[in-house]
Amino acid sequence: LQNKKLLIGLGVVVVGIAVLVLTGTFKFSASVRKTEPTTAQEVKEIEETRQQQQLSPRAVTFKGVKTGVVMSIKLPLGWATGKDERADLIAGSQTPEKLDNGQTFTTNINASVGKHITGVTSFSDIEKKWKEGLLNQYPSMEIVADYSKKIGDLDVYVLEVKNTRPDGVVVHQIQYVFYLDDTYMATATGSVPDSVWDKYGGVVKDSIESLERVEE
Repeated sequence: LQNKKLLIGLGVVVVGIAVLVLTGTFKFSASVRKTEPTTAQEVKEIEETRQQQQLSPRAVTFKGVKTGVVMSIKLPLGWATGKDERADLIAGSQTPEKLDNGQTFTTNINASVGKHITGVTSFSDIEKKWKEGLLNQYPSMEIVADYSKKIGDLDVYVLEVKNTRPDGVVVHQIQYVFYLDDTYMATATGSVPDSVWDKYGGVVKDSIESLERVEE
């Protein structure tokens, strides 16, 4: 699957190098049950879910096409990388999840590295301008949360949103903007159907927060 072209489909949000993917062709696995397991099949499903909620011990690397900056990230177990010209890295689960409308959706993460957008000269500028920029482009986007945090020694702005596609599917997304230095930043976005966010949100966050710059 390393060289397989991903069919992302409807709804890509672009602000500078920020890419929010609303759908994909990588896939989900079985859903989490919130009651105690009573059958062997239920136990098996829960064990499969626990395995999925872990990260691969081996990181994958990718390079910014326009910048040459190399980054690494640990993906969730059972995920694979693909290709799309709108992102330096795109990856997703290999198991399909069927939505209520009969379509399938792929939990996915994409990431890119680029120069700061116009008007950004400090991390404070990202904190002040990033959310406003997205809302100006997509006024129907619902903000769930936004905050800043440290990941390693990097300042990171986090924006969590919900996007409703034209077909009514609500996509829950979380985007991290990493301030790498005075010149470069990296963005990474996880996209999950809102109906299964509780199942996948944690491992998507863990994966994105494993992102690191690789010094060459």
